[in-house]
Amino acid sequence: MADRKTQRRVSGHTNRRKYIAGLAASSVVGLAGCLGDDGDDGDDGDDGDDGVDAGGARAENTLSDDELDGYEPLDDVDVIGFNRQTATYHVESQQLIEGYWQNLGLGVSFEQLDLGPLFERFNAHDFDMCAMNYVARPERLDPTMFLYPYFHSDFVESSNSGGWEHEEYDEEVELVNTVADPEERREHVYRCQEILAEEVPHIFCYHQDSFNVLWPHEHENWQAMDGTMPWWNPWTLQELSPANDEGTTVSWATTLDPPDLNPMDVSTNTENIALLMNYDRLVRIGFDLQPEPWAAEEVEAVDGSTFRVTIRDDMVFHDGEPVTVEDVKFSMDYYIEWQHPYYEDVWTPVDNVEILDDQTVQFNLNQEFAPFEMISLSNLFILPEHVWGDVVEEEGLDNPTQWTDVDLTGSGPFQIVDHQDSESLTYETFDDHFHDFEVEELFWDIYGSEAPSVGDVETGARTFAQDTAPALWDAAQTNEDVETRASPTWEFWAVSVNSRREPFNDREFRKALSHAIDRDELVDLVFYGESARAHSPIAPANEFFYNDDIGIDDGGLERAEEILADAGYKWDQDGTLYYPTD
Repeated sequence: MADRKTQRRVSGHTNRRKYIAGLAASSVVGLAGCLGDDGDDGDDGDDGDDGVDAGGARAENTLSDDELDGYEPLDDVDVIGFNRQTATYHVESQQLIEGYWQNLGLGVSFEQLDLGPLFERFNAHDFDMCAMNYVARPERLDPTMFLYPYFHSDFVESSNSGGWEHEEYDEEVELVNTVADPEERREHVYRCQEILAEEVPHIFCYHQDSFNVLWPHEHENWQAMDGTMPWWNPWTLQELSPANDEGTTVSWATTLDPPDLNPMDVSTNTENIALLMNYDRLVRIGFDLQPEPWAAEEVEAVDGSTFRVTIRDDMVFHDGEPVTVEDVKFSMDYYIEWQHPYYEDVWTPVDNVEILDDQTVQFNLNQEFAPFEMISLSNLFILPEHVWGDVVEEEGLDNPTQWTDVDLTGSGPFQIVDHQDSESLTYETFDDHFHDFEVEELFWDIYGSEAPSVGDVETGARTFAQDTAPALWDAAQTNEDVETRASPTWEFWAVSVNSRREPFNDREFRKALSHAIDRDELVDLVFYGESARAHSPIAPANEFFYNDDIGIDDGGLERAEEILADAGYKWDQDGTLYYPTD
């Protein structure tokens, strides 16, 4: 193992990327750009034939121009995805997938976008296909989070980006929401995964590990949370003790740049985690990945559709005002009133909120919702009513998302005291919080690229880098002064297929695209073998709910061509894919 890692470090960072480019460039159409070093002349790819040998199903279904009457070539496929600044490793995956699909005879290229425009296109359903990473923060461990809002037909105008509808799936995932018994609930989760594998509304590719680098010398008692953010969570920070004079500050070196800090205008996970410390929640997911009371003293499930919450009596907001049950009710009512799109799964189950006494609030749901505590109560920011109650009228806004000079008063353990756009966020410990912290300051340092961010961790200039590029993590393992951590996660990376458009509404076409992807190669080349292939949104790391009986689409190009041929697709003499017009 040591020799293999050494070889990767010596030559892998350049040659590996050239090899990825070479694989992609060997497709029928070829790629315009490669993943080699800046200044590459592009001649490091495969020196062999640029074409794909037609055999089997393709050979039998390749027609001359005279025989193609009644067929039309597929339009170039519009695929949007990440750019290199957002995630180099996802760009490498996109580059490989582009080559796999071009080998099928598709005119396809990935349009690489900044995170903001990518989410705008994704949320507007303005794409043929969209490569997207579905982030696995702890609150998303429950299978409902990935199975329900992204695939149920009720959400085709919002989070169901592909517009896919399936009656049996809707019935099964509704039972996932309502059945309380864990074993019975797992049966419905399994069936949902089976349907998704059969219908392919998304082309699931991998569940990536989280790659993290830590400078551990200024703080004692580091305890990591599983998932993508092992150290940026209040439980970890609460356990830390300064090991020296520098240990009162924890600094995160990251390329993540929150575009907006308005909690009512959160649209990305970056904004969500930026506000995670500033606002309290009734429940937070603990080290054991189970919901634990936080601002709540107790959560009681009266029945499957009624949850009674007793809040702590020692909470105050950053401005000194007490946190009350009125603020808790206001926060959920505010989400419902303005139909907060990012937290749609938080407020959708709620019919109304009742105040029972000075410390008790009751959430009455539309129907039974088994994961209410895990999902809704752990994601609801407690907003101060005295700050937000009249802001729309006072500021002359159409809705609270338009508040630009937002008052960030919360009650969280760390208060945002400075925000320099695209540079940094600074948090100070809130001394009146109900939990004690020895850390006095958090510093979120925004970098233009990942290499210098990890480099600063390796020299001790910054405390940690989280969810970073696999190649940088692999290289950091030679540095004895840092700790490296590769954590299996329950997130998934997939290509959402817009079923509103042809031919993407054709299940056989979607299945062929899925089979054409070599997932083993993706994981080996992009993630050094440290991630898992995907066949559904549920990852092997979510062991109880993971259905490992489903076979992954790994038939390769040959099987993809068989599926297309059986569905009536043809190829011309140049290898271009055609579909029947009748």
